Amino acid sequence: ALRNRRLLMKAVQQALTMSHLEETVPGEAAGRAVLNVVVVDAPTMAELNETHLGHSGPTDVLTFDLRDTGPLEADDEWVVGEVYVCLDVAVRAAATYTTSVGYEVLLYASHGMLHLAGEDDRVDRDRRRMRSAERRIMTRLQAAWPLVELFGY
Repeated sequence: ALRNRRLLMKAVQQALTMSHLEETVPGEAAGRAVLNVVVVDAPTMAELNETHLGHSGPTDVLTFDLRDTGPLEADDEWVVGEVYVCLDVAVRAAATYTTSVGYEVLLYASHGMLHLAGEDDRVDRDRRRMRSAERRIMTRLQAAWPLVELFGY
């Protein structure tokens, strides 16, 4: 379970800035852009994965670009997207890679943000560039925040 929501929000904000996603927000939506990062369990992630991608079982992260190109009303929020992160997958990965659950959750969230910022990982060259961006973000987050405190393990 999440132990430090405030720390998670600060780290996600820093990852958001470093992903350059904010730079993709049009001027009229500046200050009103919203990104939802949702932490889910394995059954929920498996259902999302099956429904939206036709894949069975849970995955680490799913990203949905929800940007609307229509006109904004004066007080409308501009939803950029949603990033779904699977906590159960993060717990297993933390044990496998000897990281923390907080590290894995933020890595997956950063991965989703990078996709929304226009990065892709389908071909080797793009995948290498995206992994490099992930390493840059995670190195900074690890230096700035005690990520193990997010979930306590």
